[in-house]
Amino acid sequence: MIIDGGRDVSRLLEELRKLGKVEVETGKAIICLVGENVRGRVGMAASVFNVAASCQTNLHMISQGASEINISFVIEERDVPEVVKALHARFFPAKQEAKGLRDVELIPLPPEATVTPMEVA
Repeated sequence: MIIDGGRDVSRLLEELRKLGKVEVETGKAIICLVGENVRGRVGMAASVFNVAASCQTNLHMISQGASEINISFVIEERDVPEVVKALHARFFPAKQEAKGLRDVELIPLPPEATVTPMEVA
């Protein structure tokens, strides 16, 4: 469960603890990549997770929806800017070159594969 950090969750935690063990982790963020071309692409998840690895970022959770048009993962909030920049460099290299950002070497994707990265916090 993800909750905006500014909310009081004490009552929610009290109710959840009646059902089982509850741990609270702070300082995390979700990055979600969404796009039709995510579906069924061999190596897509590997490419995404190689980007995170190239940033020395640990993934705390990985999720893909049943429709397979998105890949989401949880990382440390402090790592978001670097990982998002690297994802953009990987999946949109022409746009990044125009901005002077460095390229990241990763597993190649088929030429027709495209992804629209989005940050969700």
